[in-house]
Amino acid sequence: MFISKLGMLRSVAFGGFFALLAACGGSSDIGTSSGDGSSTSSSGAPGGTPTSQQVVVLMRGLRGELQLSAGGQTFSINTNGYVPLRNLPLGELTGAIGSFPDQQQCLFTETQTLTSPLDSETVAVIECDDLLTLTGKILQPGTETPLPGAVVTVRGYTASAEPVTLVSDTVGDDGIYLLDDILLIGFSRMTLTIEHPDYELFSLPISDSPSELYQDKNYTPTEPANSATFSPTEDQALTLGTVEIDLPSNSLRTKSGEIPTGMVTVRTSPLDASFAPELLPGAYLNSEDEALESFGAASVRFFLGDEELVFAENAAATIRFPIAVRAQGSAPASEQAYYFDRESGYWVAAGMAAISGTADYELTADRSTVWGVFSSYPTVNIKGCVRDMNGNPVKDTLIITQGQSYIGRLLDYTDKYGTYSVRARTNSTVFLYARSDVASQTFSVTTETADVIRSSCLVVDPNTTTITLTWGENPADIDSHLYGPNGSGGNFHIYYAAKQTTVNNTTVYLDVDDVTSYGPEVITIPRFPSAGTYRFYTHLFSGSSNMFASPTRIALFTGRVEYVYFVTEAPGTTGTRCWHVFDIEVDDALTPTVVEQSKYVSDTFCSGNAN
Repeated sequence: MFISKLGMLRSVAFGGFFALLAACGGSSDIGTSSGDGSSTSSSGAPGGTPTSQQVVVLMRGLRGELQLSAGGQTFSINTNGYVPLRNLPLGELTGAIGSFPDQQQCLFTETQTLTSPLDSETVAVIECDDLLTLTGKILQPGTETPLPGAVVTVRGYTASAEPVTLVSDTVGDDGIYLLDDILLIGFSRMTLTIEHPDYELFSLPISDSPSELYQDKNYTPTEPANSATFSPTEDQALTLGTVEIDLPSNSLRTKSGEIPTGMVTVRTSPLDASFAPELLPGAYLNSEDEALESFGAASVRFFLGDEELVFAENAAATIRFPIAVRAQGSAPASEQAYYFDRESGYWVAAGMAAISGTADYELTADRSTVWGVFSSYPTVNIKGCVRDMNGNPVKDTLIITQGQSYIGRLLDYTDKYGTYSVRARTNSTVFLYARSDVASQTFSVTTETADVIRSSCLVVDPNTTTITLTWGENPADIDSHLYGPNGSGGNFHIYYAAKQTTVNNTTVYLDVDDVTSYGPEVITIPRFPSAGTYRFYTHLFSGSSNMFASPTRIALFTGRVEYVYFVTEAPGTTGTRCWHVFDIEVDDALTPTVVEQSKYVSDTFCSGNAN
C-alpha cells in the first residue's frame, strides 16, 4: 500500500524554507514549548546583537494537535493559520513534524511566498490532510465465502481529472481488504475498483468527503457468463453465448509488449442493465461528467494466466452483443460506443456502434474491458434526507436514482447531516432508494425540468431486507408474493392486492408493482418482525411467454449479502405459473438464513391460499 502526494516532507531546514524574522510581536496559539521556555528578546538588548530568532509556520487543515520540533524545542500547535515559533537559536534550523491527529497526515509543502499578518515574508506551509480507512470483505456471489486474490484499488482524481492511485491491497484467504491512510484533500472525486481474473470488473464512486473516516463495507463481484481458450497467433471467430468476437491473429500483447505464448483465455458476459443497472461498472457517466443511458453492453476481457492482456498498436477486434431487452424496438440504429476506463472511472467515447442484424450491436474494440452503447441526457437534482429508524441523520449512505422508462442510474452520498442531492433524468420517472450496508424503501419520483425537493426522508436500517424482481418484455406482468408469520399463528401475504402489512410495529411493503413489463417489483422488510419462515414466490400473471424464457431475475439483499436467482426451468406440461424462489428462516434472535428452493409449485401458493 502507498500514498502519493508530491512536494511534501516531514522535515525541512528552516534556513532554506523560512526567512529568519526579527521579533514580530502579537500573540500565538501554540502551546508552551518543552525547551527552556525562556523569553529572551530576539534583539538581546536595545540596539544589541540578536540572541534568538522567530520563524513562522502556516498551518492548513489541522484538526487536533500537532507536535513540531525545532532548535531543541517541541511546539504543540492546535490551530490553523500563521503560527510564530519564538526563542529559537540563531542560524539554520531543522524543523521536523512529530505526532499529528489520528486520521490525518501532516506534511511540509514547498516554500511559498505569502503575506503574513506577522510580516511579509517567505514562510513554509504545513498541510494536514484527512485520511480515510476502508475495510471489509470481498465475497463470492450469493455467499459469505471469501474471494481471495481480488485486487482492491482506490484512485483519486485531481481538479484536472488526473488519476492518482492512492492505495491498493490484494485480498488474502480471509477475504479481508484493508485500505488505510487514504488521502482525501485535493481530489475532486474518488473511485474504488475490484479486479480478479475470474470475475467481472467492479468499480464504484466513493465519497470524496466522507463524514466517517473509518468505513466497513463488503463487496461482491459477479462471475463472467462464458469463457474460451484460443491461440493468439491465429485468426479467431469466437461465439460465447450471445457475444461474438472476431479477432485477427497477433492482436494481443502482454503488458511488457510481447506476443503471448501459449493459450489465451477470453471471458465474456452480455451485460443487460435492463434487469440490473448495477451490472455495469462506474456511475453511468462519461468523461464530460454527462449522464448516460445504456442500450446494451458486454464485458470482453483477455487473459494469459492471471495477467490481463492489452491490444497491439493499431490492432482491434470486432465484437457483437445483444441490444438491451428494454431498448429493443427503440434502440438507435447507430450510436456512440464507449469503453469503461478503470483508471479514470469514466466511460470513454470510442467510435460508433451500429445494429448488426436485428438484435445485436457491432463495434470495434481495441482494449480488454467492458464495452457499451450509450447516449447522454440532461438531468435535474433530487434533494432530500436520510434518517434511521429513530429519526437520526444517516451519513455516508449511497443514494441511487434508477430509470423506470430508460436504462441508467446515478449516485450520490449523504453528507454529515444526512442530506443528499442526486441527479436524475429530466421529464422522466425514476426509482429512488438508498443502498450501502443499509437499505430503504424504493420510491417512484417524477421529474420535470426543475429540481425536486422531497419533504419526507428515506428511512434506512442495517437489518433491512429487499427483494427485487425484474423480467423481460414478455410476459407483461410477473408478480411478487411474500408470506411470513403474522404474529398471531398465521401468515401475512404481501402481493399486488395487499401491498403492506404491520407485524409487531414493523411494516412490510410492496414498494413498486409493475404491470407493463420489465419491473422492478420491490418488497422491503425494514427488519424481520418475528421468528419463523418467510417464503417468496414469483407468479406469471399475464403474457404469452413464460418466466424462464423472459428471463426472470430475483435479487435478494439481506445481512450485507446479495443473492441473485433466476427462474431456471420452463414450466413443462403442468401449466403451473408459480415459482418458489427461496425461503428465509429467521431464528429467535431474528437472524436470517436463506434457503434456495428454485422449483415450480401449485398455483395456490401464488393465489393467497398458502398457509
